[in-house]
Amino acid sequence: MLSAYITHPDCALHAMGDHHPECPERLSAINDHLLVKGLLDYMIPYDAPLATMEQLGRAHASNYVNELMDAAPKEGLHAVDPDTNMNPFTIQAALRAAGAAVEATDLVLAGKASTAFCCVRPPGHHAERNAAMGFCFFNNVTVGMRHALDVHNLERVALVDFDVHHANGSEDILRGDERVLMCSIFEKGLYPSTAKPPWATTWSTSACLLAAAVRPSARRSPPNGCRPSTLSNPSSSTSRPVSMPTGRTTWATSVSSRPTTNGSPNNSWRWPTPIARAG
Repeated sequence: MLSAYITHPDCALHAMGDHHPECPERLSAINDHLLVKGLLDYMIPYDAPLATMEQLGRAHASNYVNELMDAAPKEGLHAVDPDTNMNPFTIQAALRAAGAAVEATDLVLAGKASTAFCCVRPPGHHAERNAAMGFCFFNNVTVGMRHALDVHNLERVALVDFDVHHANGSEDILRGDERVLMCSIFEKGLYPSTAKPPWATTWSTSACLLAAAVRPSARRSPPNGCRPSTLSNPSSSTSRPVSMPTGRTTWATSVSSRPTTNGSPNNSWRWPTPIARAG
């Protein structure tokens, strides 16, 4: 069975100004890379639908969604925060991005695709229940996850978020949802500075959050023949660099919790099966 490739031209119409790093060219760069690598031959293309108000309401407050739509400019740019702008096409693009996560969930659970990849923008993991921030307007992946839980009645789902920044929006929306396992990997000390240890205690004892704050990495093969620097393990007097899959040397610290029943680990809990990836 082939994978689903979900995207839409509307996502390229959203722009936040000249030289902004979150730009329309990101989509063409991803598509070109998949084409060159031959991966598109193993994917079925789908147009991302528009997310409905009901679907957005499972992750966001309705008054926030209405206020965001009312703030859309007729021309030019409207600043949501110092780094996040809306243009006349932003809402349409954001609805497509969130709708892509819903479509991905439906396709996989209906057996029409083995997995799904959503090539969409704007991104979503900084968008909180009541706030847009960090280039994000709707939290695409949590919209899709709540669709899986509330419409398809899945018992549990997992979110694995790996990014240089903490997924503060996803955590804000999913906090306390005992049906969710959230795993977040991010670089320590960067925007939005919302991840404070111990992470696991921010959710109820029966929910589960795994977090890894990763220190900036040192190149394994620096230029000019220099040897990579070794970062010290903060919990040990012995330095022991860790080789990551990306070929970089770094240190990671993590905190984890497991679902509990009357204070004891619930060993019947099972890890969920990933079904889709969404930006």
